[in-house]
Amino acid sequence: MGQIAESALEKLRAERNETLRLLLGLTEEECRIRWQGGNVNHELRNFASHYMDHMQHLNKILRHQNRWFTEAELLLQQAQALHGELETMVLSLSDQEMSVPGPDEGDWNALQVIEHMASNERMYRQRILENLPADRSPAPATS
Repeated sequence: MGQIAESALEKLRAERNETLRLLLGLTEEECRIRWQGGNVNHELRNFASHYMDHMQHLNKILRHQNRWFTEAELLLQQAQALHGELETMVLSLSDQEMSVPGPDEGDWNALQVIEHMASNERMYRQRILENLPADRSPAPATS
């Protein structure tokens, strides 16, 4: 990972965090608010579509550089995408909702699910690292 990439992504993460902080609580009624030429739901669809457009553009740039993703990179992309979905889901919950268990006997609550996932993330990562060559140099730490 390059420092320029890390710096650029940090800016994007800050913007995304602010977007989530300000918009995750939108109600269904607020999503139907209209203005000339659009409404909140339409603008949110445009926002998601804009991301897809630029993902395609970035892929085109990388192909032009003859840069293809490894299997590990593709699998980590999928895990990261799912993490983003999960993060948005969890950030939309109140503290009270985090502690309510599921409908079935013995179901975990959302906090328990997240704690389990954090523990397993460590376990999977450690298992992979333990089985790689000892002289392998890891990528620089992310911020």
